[in-house]
Amino acid sequence: MNIPKAIEGALAAAFVENMDLDMLPRIRTFQAPDIDGRWTTLDDRVFPMLFIVAAPPSTSPDEGWTQICQSSILVATQADDDQDHSKIAGIYSEAQKVLDNLISQFIAQTAGAVRNSFDMYLSDKAPVEYAAISIGGFSAGDGLSPYEEGGNNFIGMTFNVHYSRSDY
Repeated sequence: MNIPKAIEGALAAAFVENMDLDMLPRIRTFQAPDIDGRWTTLDDRVFPMLFIVAAPPSTSPDEGWTQICQSSILVATQADDDQDHSKIAGIYSEAQKVLDNLISQFIAQTAGAVRNSFDMYLSDKAPVEYAAISIGGFSAGDGLSPYEEGGNNFIGMTFNVHYSRSDY
């Protein structure tokens, strides 16, 4: 069972289905780079890019039965193509809106497009993981300050998925 991979995919689905992809040619996850169907081995890292990496779960220090999967979401553009940082700021804004909606829809316990995208991916593409976990909430983690490195611009955020498991 690979819950982090399932969460990477569910977050990618939420972004793919709820963002304006005209500004973003690639959404990539660490464990399944072809998640959005546009990846090839010859065309691996295309900018601008939104890159999702989910860490192995940890146990909540407050509750021994709740697990947390922390995902890093990195937005990247090429510095030469985005000198005024407007592309990266626009992509970051859209990505943050999707994550805010995911949290909001969970708190309000109302169905919404973003939560539906997340849940549908899990039930359709990761049914074993979906059957074993019960989502207990979402939260924002630490942010990554914008920086430039190797001719690329980066800004990132972390997003936590809280869940319990029924299989142990």
